[in-house]
Formats: sequence, C-alpha cells, structure tokens
Amino acid sequence: DDMNSSMSAELLFKECIETYVTNLSEKHAKVLKAKEGLAKYYLTQEKFMDGKHVLAELLKQQLDQHGDYSLSLNPTYKLLCSTLLKLNDMPNAAFYLQKSLEIEEANYGRKHARTIHTRETLDNLKKNPSVQARLGMATKESERPTFTVAKKIDYAKRDKELYSKQQQQQSTSSDATLNATQSDEKSLLKNINPMK
Repeated sequence: DDMNSSMSAELLFKECIETYVTNLSEKHAKVLKAKEGLAKYYLTQEKFMDGKHVLAELLKQQLDQHGDYSLSLNPTYKLLCSTLLKLNDMPNAAFYLQKSLEIEEANYGRKHARTIHTRETLDNLKKNPSVQARLGMATKESERPTFTVAKKIDYAKRDKELYSKQQQQQSTSSDATLNATQSDEKSLLKNINPMK
C-alpha cells in the first residue's frame, strides 16, 4: 500500500506540473513551486538522482527568470547541496553551497546569522579531502606538488644573449641603412648636371 501511495504522490506532482505548464507557462511561479515540491518528495523517498535532476532543471529555470543573486534561488542551491551530499558528491555540494553563500552575502551581508551559519558549514565541507583536491587546496605537506628544478635558467646569460642579438640586429639594420644612404647620395650626384 505504501508503494501505491508513493507512486500516486509522484504522479500527482507530475500531473500538477503538466497542467500548470499547459494552462499557464513553463516559467510560471506555480510550475516552479510544483517542481520544488516534486524534488522534495523525491528526497523524502530517497530517490536522490531523480531529485537532483528535477532540482537542476528547476535551478536553470529560476536563473533564467530571477538572475544570479535572487533569494528565490537559495533554497534550490541548498537542496542541491543536500542532495549531492547524500550522493557523496562532496565537491559539487561545496560548489552549490558556495553559490548559496554568495547570495546570502549579497542580500543579508557578511555578518547575518544565516550567512555565518552557511559559511561555517561550507568551511567544514572544505575540510573534506575530495573537496580540497577539486579546489586545489592541498594542506598536508605530502599533498603539495613537488617542485623540482630540472632546468635551471641563468637569467644573466640569457639577458646577455638577448642583448647581443639585439645589438647585431641594430648594427645590421644600421649598416643596411648606411649603405642605402650612400648609394642614394651617389645616384643623386650622378644626376646633377654641372652648369655650363
């Protein structure tokens, strides 16, 4: 009986969304609210992949409709974060929680209780090694890349080579200019007729 009721609840959400889209529009607030309800339902039923897909679709529509820093995006970002945590996708969960933090800082300020709580949660999430690896935040000495100097560059020697090369180019171009100038003078002198 539980199976039938869960399937019927899912079908009701989908029918509701379909009806709203048909009678209103894809971007109507009721459609977005129904999709959020379907996503939350999936999460309560531990259908995390289904919830993730609905939330990703919902987020795209909300971004198109409201812009990047609207507070209406914040619950979706947090639900996506929560869903991804359940799917053990820590780096992407941190990404969406970071987006949520940016919205809260833009709308509430850095010292608001919500912002502080989200920042603390994000800081804890960033301590996870998979998040650190994705963000390039290696903290242990053994995790840091080793920098071996395989090819040592002697800058003084390189500078001298560049300077001498430049000097050669200048002398070559000045010699060519001097030769051209001398030949031009000779041809001018030949063309000048002495007065009779």
